[in-house]
Amino acid sequence: MAGDSPEEAFEREWRRQLFTLALEDLAACAAREGKQLQLAIFEAYDLAAAERPSYAALGARHDIAETAVTNHLAWARRTLRGFVTERLQGVTPGERELRQEMRRIWI
Repeated sequence: MAGDSPEEAFEREWRRQLFTLALEDLAACAAREGKQLQLAIFEAYDLAAAERPSYAALGARHDIAETAVTNHLAWARRTLRGFVTERLQGVTPGERELRQEMRRIWI
């Protein structure tokens, strides 16, 4: 963004790339595990470019109960967090630094 310091621009791009790679990991995992519906619901809700649909609307769209939408989102979010953590473990020297990075990126 205009006016960002080089450090802020680097941080923003690094975070964007980290999540892009973790989202690719999530998509591959969903394909392997037959969880394309969970991924589709996650993308429609958490990655919505416009207004998010309601859980009820997502349930109706996919012919599942609203509680199933909640469960599918929970699976996708938990799995994505695992992939982000896995990728951060590869670039942090220890558990303390990993926790610091995790807190910093989930702001």
